[in-house]
Amino acid sequence: MTQQKITSGKEKPKAAARWSIRFEDQDNPLCARVILDRERTPLDLKSARPLFRKIFSHWPLRRRKIRCLATSAGFVAFDWPQQLDQAPIRAWEPPKDALDQLEKAAAKHVQQLLDEQTTRSAKDCTDYLAIGVDSQAPIEKNTKRHRDIRSSQFVCIVDLRKPPLGPHAFTLIGKFYPTPEEQRRLVRFPEFNSHFLDMGDVTAMVLVCNDITVFSPRGQARLRHNSPRWKISDGFHRLLAERRKPNYVIHAAHVTIQTAAWRASLCRLRETLQPICCLSCGPYYSANNHKWRNRDELDEVRSSTKWGRVMDVIATVKRD
Repeated sequence: MTQQKITSGKEKPKAAARWSIRFEDQDNPLCARVILDRERTPLDLKSARPLFRKIFSHWPLRRRKIRCLATSAGFVAFDWPQQLDQAPIRAWEPPKDALDQLEKAAAKHVQQLLDEQTTRSAKDCTDYLAIGVDSQAPIEKNTKRHRDIRSSQFVCIVDLRKPPLGPHAFTLIGKFYPTPEEQRRLVRFPEFNSHFLDMGDVTAMVLVCNDITVFSPRGQARLRHNSPRWKISDGFHRLLAERRKPNYVIHAAHVTIQTAAWRASLCRLRETLQPICCLSCGPYYSANNHKWRNRDELDEVRSSTKWGRVMDVIATVKRD
């Protein structure tokens, strides 16, 4: 993931976005993903909430719910907890109280996103939501060296089946395998079990952006035996071998504009796990002009980043 300034809805107030959406691959889907077409993330709450409302009010599956609707990584962003500004955090091996504070702040932000009207509409369409939510420490309270600014990345799984949406309804899944460039700053979540969860009668595996590269043949071949990154990958695969294989795989990415972006990892994952449904969800957008000029067509990207019965919800902001 390319480092970028992350702001929450409070820090960047603006008018609510007016969304245009279309639904693709509607034939009896099991899951769905929201693809932002040429729109930058994170969205503030004034933009994200109307998008969800529009999706659910125009839901094309009459009286039929899917298992899960997923967004990209970093779909929304929450304010960095003030308590964590007081002392430096070890990014690679953070203390448990720091992880707890980040999880609590992330869940609170998703609760603010899902107001009563949005939640009521969502329950008629899906059993679960998988929402990417990031945060970044303020520069002035952390360090002026950009590479050292602390950040966190989650997917928040929301169980809509049991009202009301209390604390039990939110499961926070933190990134455990940062890129080498992120190692100094991203607060890593060392626990693997939370990435596997039951969604009714199926088991889902949730991966946050670069987590999926634990399945990359080339990336894993380059790891030095017993190095910190090797130990993480080895630990994850040992756990995977001990568990029942997941039926569903949800991968939340920060950018997906080329068919080759996650191809090697997705292919190895498919060979290893053979899930019945897999989706990789990232915005069709890049602030890097060179990469954007070399993008593939959206329909090609969509077809190369999923298999099984997955419906796509493609959203873009209406511009006058």
